[in-house]
Amino acid sequence: MSLPDWERNGWLQRHKTSPNDIRDLLAVVERDLADSVAEGLSADWRMNIACAALPPTVA
Repeated sequence: MSLPDWERNGWLQRHKTSPNDIRDLLAVVERDLADSVAEGLSADWRMNIACAALPPTVA
């Protein structure tokens, strides 16, 4: 089954990304990266926050 099949079946909807969408996603990434260097966090937690920041950039 292909993505066009999913769209025809109504399981997916096509989305046109706007410049505002990109700006909002990048703002979330910037916030999370800034949080990842906060004082008092363990190295593991900093890495977790930094890694969580990345998926919006590749979605």
